[in-house]
Amino acid sequence: MGLPKAWMVYPRVLPKSITAAVMQKKTMKDYFRKFDCNGDGKLNQRELAMAFRQLGAMAPGLRALLAILKADENGDGYISEDELDKLVDYAIERGYYFNISP
Repeated sequence: MGLPKAWMVYPRVLPKSITAAVMQKKTMKDYFRKFDCNGDGKLNQRELAMAFRQLGAMAPGLRALLAILKADENGDGYISEDELDKLVDYAIERGYYFNISP
């Protein structure tokens, strides 16, 4: 079961909850990308800690470490562009989000 074909072609007809979820993920991905301080296309623990600090984490260093453990699929200790979706899912599951409306 998937989305009806019309929803894939015409995103304007997506229900607001789906549209909001898609926008939330895109916004979170863009947010995390801004913390790639050295421009290498990957997020290290320090960069993630800064991001989680700005999101209001009480222990941003720990949150960053846990995020890497959850989202770092290749085990290199960094979050690459390919792993960004897992990082965003982790952040949203932990209650970090932006108040946006479609």
